[in-house]
Amino acid sequence: VSLAIYNMLGQRVKNLIDGELYDAGGYSVTWDGWDNLGNTVSSGVYIYRFTAGEYSDVKRMMFIK
Repeated sequence: VSLAIYNMLGQRVKNLIDGELYDAGGYSVTWDGWDNLGNTVSSGVYIYRFTAGEYSDVKRMMFIK
């Protein structure tokens, strides 16, 4: 499973989950608004990509401070 957040320019901002194995079921992940370098990100629209095996999905989200 992998879950990554991108800005509107397509640059990867944060890897929340990277290649971990999970059993089938429901899970939740919280993003604290920090990027991979330890900087806070600004409010705005971000894209997240979720991948699990052959399945992949991309959606938009709004981050508000």
